[in-house]
Amino acid sequence: MINQAAVFDGFDAALVERAFPVLCRGDRVLDVPCGDGRISAWMAEQGWQVCALDKARAAFHTRSVLDAKALHGDVRLGEALSLPWPDRHFQGVLCSRLPDDEGLRRGWLRELARVTDHALLVPYFAAPTMADLGRQLMPWSRVEGQMEVAGDGAPLPRLASTLGREGFELDRDFPQRRFLPCVHLARFVRRSPAADAAPARLSSH
Repeated sequence: MINQAAVFDGFDAALVERAFPVLCRGDRVLDVPCGDGRISAWMAEQGWQVCALDKARAAFHTRSVLDAKALHGDVRLGEALSLPWPDRHFQGVLCSRLPDDEGLRRGWLRELARVTDHALLVPYFAAPTMADLGRQLMPWSRVEGQMEVAGDGAPLPRLASTLGREGFELDRDFPQRRFLPCVHLARFVRRSPAADAAPARLSSH
């Protein structure tokens, strides 16, 4: 079994930049768990109001990264199961790691969805299917049938099902690289008149 925690320790900041929605300066964003602080610092550099949350060691490191760059950010200690912010507080939320336990993962996603007003980005790990490889090697052909079913429990449909119940729909899926098993970032947006009326806020990458 692949150690997903180890995979996400090497989370590619360039992938986050590709996947993150276009937001207005001053919009509120959340980085949870904030890990080594790289993404929190990048968010602050965009002119957004950054909040970051993680356990003690990571939170203290994130605070030091922001301070070293003279960047503002609200860094807190805590768990994703109980976020200290009101409903729909953030325009953009990045979750850079999800727990392996299915029940705990659903709890995290529900809580992340609760505080998200617009876009929620969540990672998953997936091997390419035969259909994916077929489309890359033979783009003129159609690869159909059972080969279209994603391996390893179809993580993206599971995410979409859980977040669909919270009022979100899949906007785009961003793989870190092609061919090899890799990390993806799935971008979900809240189904609401406000979200529907602002398509320009989404990245066109």
